[in-house]
Amino acid sequence: MGWRRDEDSLHRENLAYDPSRFNLTQRGFDEFTLPSSLPSVASKEIQSYSAILRWPRRLVSLPSSIDASVFANRSENFTPLGPRVNFFNERLAPPQGRNRESGLALSLWDERLTLRYTHFITGVENASFTVPFK
Repeated sequence: MGWRRDEDSLHRENLAYDPSRFNLTQRGFDEFTLPSSLPSVASKEIQSYSAILRWPRRLVSLPSSIDASVFANRSENFTPLGPRVNFFNERLAPPQGRNRESGLALSLWDERLTLRYTHFITGVENASFTVPFK
């Protein structure tokens, strides 16, 4: 079982030149006032679960160099991408998804060769696609 918290923070400041405020020919970080803590613009707690069930050798014996197992995994993902907005300048939700994986594994010759069948399902919400210009 796993748990993680992802968070994205953002600070914007106008970089337009103001001659009354700056009399320098070069600009640096000292000219800007950065806050000590940034506001969170997107965050999510991510959880994942995994399980492996090994072959019950006490109930049904296998040859000594062979082992079998079944496995399952469920996880989420979240990608904070900063200030994405739509055409009306409204914030867009960050992309997130869910993954499910299950399968069987057969190990031969003391795990020198492993055959694995995996069924994997993934889904994504709030993803965006940008068409590249040529």
